[in-house]
Amino acid sequence: VQPTEFTPSAFVSIAKNFRNASYPVDPLDNSPLSDGSLSTPNSALAKNYLLITPSSNIKLRVYKKMVVDCEGDRLDTVYAWCNAFKECLRDILKVVRDFRGAKLEFSQPRINNLIANGPLHPCNVFKLYNVILSELGLFTLNGRDRPTEKSSMICLNHRIAGTTHSPSFTITDSSVRIMGCIDPDYLNSIYRQLYALSEKVGACAP
Repeated sequence: VQPTEFTPSAFVSIAKNFRNASYPVDPLDNSPLSDGSLSTPNSALAKNYLLITPSSNIKLRVYKKMVVDCEGDRLDTVYAWCNAFKECLRDILKVVRDFRGAKLEFSQPRINNLIANGPLHPCNVFKLYNVILSELGLFTLNGRDRPTEKSSMICLNHRIAGTTHSPSFTITDSSVRIMGCIDPDYLNSIYRQLYALSEKVGACAP
């Protein structure tokens, strides 16, 4: 059942949805397994994360050892995910900016153009993600937090890792924190957006 109320653990539950869900061996090719089922059991999942790595050969990784090469038509899957992610991040930024009485504008004009015009290339979604976190007062490229506010904190579970040349996006149980005192109604809205996004990548609640 989709949660409708925001709680301090609501964002954590999204990460747990990824952890607890059963995934097809190939999300783009739901061929039955030897036992006739379409998904692999939780016990067979080696690592609790969803990782997308942009490279010359775009790959969508759903847990360790579950790698789908996204080439040709399959690249559309990555583009669709990135565009859904872009909209979600824009909502997050707008919510925080609105709450603080600021305009929805990035400090870098190039990023303004990037988010305004689609489709968003997979290699740029991570740059956009990092810029948004920077706008919120966090620096996370190397996994380090730099909170600018020590107020009421709600955890939004995600992490940016890697380098400028090979970034990655990982959803984990313990991760980067977006900090600030934000109206719960806004957080409810963000949570619904994130829940919808989790469904897009196959991580719906049991």
